[in-house]
Formats: sequence, structure tokens, C-alpha cells
Amino acid sequence: MARHPGHAPDPRHSSALTLESLRLLLDRPERNRRGLFWAEGCRSFFSALENGWPIRTVVYCPKLLHSRQTWRALETSAADAFLKVSPEEFHLLTRRSEPDGIGVVCEQRWLPLIEQTPDHGDLWVALDSARTPGNLGTILRTCAATGVRGVMLIGGEADPYDASAIRSSMGAIFSVPLIRTSARSLAGWKVRRDVLFVGATPNTPLDYRRGRYRTPLVLMMGSERSGLRDRQIALCDRLVRLPMTAKVDSLNLAVATSLMLYEVRRAEGG
Repeated sequence: MARHPGHAPDPRHSSALTLESLRLLLDRPERNRRGLFWAEGCRSFFSALENGWPIRTVVYCPKLLHSRQTWRALETSAADAFLKVSPEEFHLLTRRSEPDGIGVVCEQRWLPLIEQTPDHGDLWVALDSARTPGNLGTILRTCAATGVRGVMLIGGEADPYDASAIRSSMGAIFSVPLIRTSARSLAGWKVRRDVLFVGATPNTPLDYRRGRYRTPLVLMMGSERSGLRDRQIALCDRLVRLPMTAKVDSLNLAVATSLMLYEVRRAEGG
């Protein structure tokens, strides 16, 4: 078992954030009210550092934190503040059976749609009524892998700052830009820009492997339950389907999005 090789963070930078106020961030209304979120684990800590994401507070438990690399990074971290907790206190924050003993509190980031200026090679994913946090996190991870410029969330159902979404993203929450928008705003944005909108739906004869793709492109994906709504379908320049046997009538949203993203990149030679 690795031991802490050096000194703890400077106590002069101890956090004003209390354990109780931190626990409140596990609930979406409080996250949205304060514009903050809690991301647990060494991967989240390093992803925040690597992507230059300002850290409001690092929460750490010396008895649970056994990574020498993490301790070294913690000692030199430019976080605003630190909160040292006991194992019992850290277990109040975690949903893992074997927690790493570290997590970060950061500000939520939402980019304005109007600032998205398309260029060749740019690819966005627009999710219509996505509901499951785990699916959303997995999609963010695939978006990071395929070089997606950003994820547009239509409607307010999905919460990318949910603990399940953050965990499924495997650190991608810190590298994939997020844009909250509406179908109306997206339609106005499209009018002024040369962007191809492609939607995935079972109600079209065109196989996704035969679709013609070019960037900049917005890939529109609907919920598993109802698919793309009519207003989002009307935005699309092209509709494609993912073929399935009669034994199933839908794919997991994260799986379907992954197939589409890799096909778009393959088609453009990426």
C-alpha cells in the first residue's frame, strides 16, 4: 500500500465549504442553484488539471488516498481550497464501494450556442430529450474519443453533472464542451451557418452506412423511448437509420450514438 510521500496541502487554503454543503451538491436542484458540481476519483482530479479546469475545492481523505502520483499532484495543485475529511465523511459523498479518497468541486460550464462557429472537421452531437445520466456520460466519453467539438443538449431532461454521468464519462466531462439549447435556438443558429444536420431515426429507408457525410455536421439523436421529435426531424437535412432485426426495436442511445460518430469519421477519412 502506497503511503503519502510528502506534506499535506497548505492549511491556509482550507475550504470554507462544509461537508454538509458539499453533500447538497449530490442533488440536481442544489447543483443548478449554485452552478457547481462534485466529481469523484483520481481520474476526475487529473482530468480537471489536464484540461485547465479551475478547481474550487479538492476534497481528500488521507486514509483512503493511496496513489503516490495523486499525492504529488495534490501537493502542487493550484486549487482554491482543500477540505480534509475522514473515511466516514468521505463515504457520505461516494457511490463507490472502494473510493479513491479524492474528489473535486468545480463550476459548471455551459457554452453559448451563438459562439459556435463551424469549420471543416467540426462535429457536434445534439441530444433530444436524453434522460439517463449513465448514457449521457458514455456519450461524452465517445465524443472525446472521436474529437467531437461539443454536445448540444436540447431540453432540460439530461444532467451531465450528475454523479452517474460524470463517472461514465471517465473524465470526458472536463474535455467535451456542453451547450444547453432549444430546437428553436438551434433552428436560428442553423440558418446562418453552413452545417449539415443528420438525424438517426428508424422511420427512413436510408442505411446509416450509405449516408453521405461532410463536416461541419450536427448529429441529432433522440431518446430511446420516443426517438427524435418532429421539430428536431424538421431540422435535419438527412435522415438515416441503424438496421436491426425484428427481435429488437431500438438500440441503447449511447451505442447508437457511438456507431454514428465512428461512421461519420470513417466517411470523412478521420
